[in-house]
Amino acid sequence: MDQETIFDNSPSALLIISKDGIIKQLNLAALEFLGFERRECLDKKFIDFIEGNQDQVLKMFEAITEINFPQSVELKFKTKNN
Repeated sequence: MDQETIFDNSPSALLIISKDGIIKQLNLAALEFLGFERRECLDKKFIDFIEGNQDQVLKMFEAITEINFPQSVELKFKTKNN
């Protein structure tokens, strides 16, 4: 099984976000959770999908990207059907 297959079929919602906050990839679990189609999410700002204090989340994201290694973070997302 290749990495892409493992990523896409993980039961956990996974997103790959660029340093500038753009969603570059998300798996099937993330799409199902959010209720969006892949084309509605790819190349969009992840912050547009965050519920709650977006300024606080942006500060946390900036701190994580300064560290320069992958981090696991839990956030509350807006879904298509809210």
